[in-house]
Amino acid sequence: MQIKVINRNFFKWINIRLLVSSYYLFFLFGNIQVNAQLRYVPPNYSGRDFSKMATIDSSKIRVWYAINAENIANPDSFEDLHCLDIGSHISAYYSYFLLRADSLLEDWYKKNRNAQSGPGVGAFDRGKYEPLDWHEYHYSYIFKDLVAGTLTAYSIMPRFIPRFTYVDDAVQKWTLHNETETIAGYLCQKATCTFRGRNFTAWFTTDIPISNGPWKFGGLPGLILKIYDMDNLHVFECTNVQIFRKAYPVKKHEFNNFAEIDRQKFRKLVMDIYENYQKVTGSSWSFSEHNQTYDLWELE
Repeated sequence: MQIKVINRNFFKWINIRLLVSSYYLFFLFGNIQVNAQLRYVPPNYSGRDFSKMATIDSSKIRVWYAINAENIANPDSFEDLHCLDIGSHISAYYSYFLLRADSLLEDWYKKNRNAQSGPGVGAFDRGKYEPLDWHEYHYSYIFKDLVAGTLTAYSIMPRFIPRFTYVDDAVQKWTLHNETETIAGYLCQKATCTFRGRNFTAWFTTDIPISNGPWKFGGLPGLILKIYDMDNLHVFECTNVQIFRKAYPVKKHEFNNFAEIDRQKFRKLVMDIYENYQKVTGSSWSFSEHNQTYDLWELE
């Protein structure tokens, strides 16, 4: 995966960029995030022990991305809310909604140790029950090794399906354009590529000299703040860039019991899940109409 190592002068750049306004945004957006809508995921998604998370790097920058937002100013309208923690040699990308729901569920179990059964992660979605609201790409953790140029995904599967991990050689061949647009307060330049069967348009900023972005995207001379496919089925848009004076730890779960799989075999499994969930899982449940509207991000 062709991702440049973070510029060694980047942390000097961070100190220059530190302003009182960044802390105002932190507390303002932080309050919004706490009250944001939590998305339901099927039972058996939990089990990631927060007490056994290992520190794999440290970072001074966290980027927030709204997924398919109806209103970028309203987190309740987001299909999901993702975070990108960028360290000096590792970056971590994950769903904030899932992470927070996991944390609340773990707290519930600690307070109800004698309970015969748990409420499930969905109980923390404002009491809204949407069975089998699952998408492989929303409920995956993506780790990019910025030095080795490798990407590893840990995918949390629905209900009775084993969890999987795979290594990806995701590489995008970009074409740069002269158009510009302001996103999250940063001047961005347009770039386009074809990746895994879809045509994408990205907006990146050289004001943040990091070759990274949401999900598997990267390889541009600046941070990608917005990217979407030509049909607008999958839209990632930055809502905020948090810059910290003091570095915070980038952490990773143990991810026990994740079976290794080839990416193509994994993609085939995902397609089978959508097309015949009952047969794949042995469950009497089926995907709701809402789930059927999901289109695979990778077509090849």
